[in-house]
Amino acid sequence: MTTADKATSGKATANKAPVDQESVGTEVDLEHCAEALKALGDPIRLKIVQHLRRGPCNVGDLGTAIELPTVTVSHHLGILYHAGIVARSKRGRFVVYSLQKAVFVKTNRCVEQLDLHC
Repeated sequence: MTTADKATSGKATANKAPVDQESVGTEVDLEHCAEALKALGDPIRLKIVQHLRRGPCNVGDLGTAIELPTVTVSHHLGILYHAGIVARSKRGRFVVYSLQKAVFVKTNRCVEQLDLHC
């Protein structure tokens, strides 16, 4: 690339149209939706979500309930946490996991449904 090309490419970048803030928000929302859907795309994580619908649980008890090693459950809870599907809180020396409040909502027919805000 010549010096003239570098100068021209620099000007082209500087003269780009302003970024549409509405489309940026949409892309961020789509990224969030994709991450949440990917997190729920594993049978083990679906089993964890199903169990957490009954109420908060620590990793050890959750592992016992769904018959999986604690390390496996912990790994999958981390994915669900980063996707915004579960929350965690410290109770003594235990970390207790629960579903985010807005993950399941009641519909008009009084049925709970998953809401990823997508």
